[in-house]
Amino acid sequence: MKEAPYTSSLSRDIEIDVGGKVIKISDRSTLGLPDSMHLLDGIVTYIETKIEENYTLGSDNVIYVQPWRSVKKDIRQYEVCRSIAKHSCVVYAIYYPIIKMSCVIPVEVLAQFRPQPGESFMPYLCGEEYLRKGRGLSQLKEIMDQNRGYVYGRLSKSFS
Repeated sequence: MKEAPYTSSLSRDIEIDVGGKVIKISDRSTLGLPDSMHLLDGIVTYIETKIEENYTLGSDNVIYVQPWRSVKKDIRQYEVCRSIAKHSCVVYAIYYPIIKMSCVIPVEVLAQFRPQPGESFMPYLCGEEYLRKGRGLSQLKEIMDQNRGYVYGRLSKSFS
């Protein structure tokens, strides 16, 4: 599976299920901007989509993935996304077509899976918080809801 069909289907799912508008913003001249952004109620969520084939099946039939594996292919783009994440919600949506699962993870959390300097080992991720069956809509909705609560909480404090 290619990245473009995944991005398109995820965008369609978001617009139908969550509402708002998803706008594709990536092209060859964006210098590392995320693939798309979702706008709803004045709040923007940036989404960088990736396709990854590598996963590990543990002896207990638990699936393990290394989200950093898809990021390390373009560190420059990750750095741009990380700088945007200081002011807005930015997530990586990594789809694993072989197992039909997705990992939707905020950039801040993704940094925890980056190897330490001098190490070649990349940490694994498992569990349902970020890795689930499907294209990632359920995880994305949860992250968007948390971000919306954070933004509205900050706004209510500034007006009181």
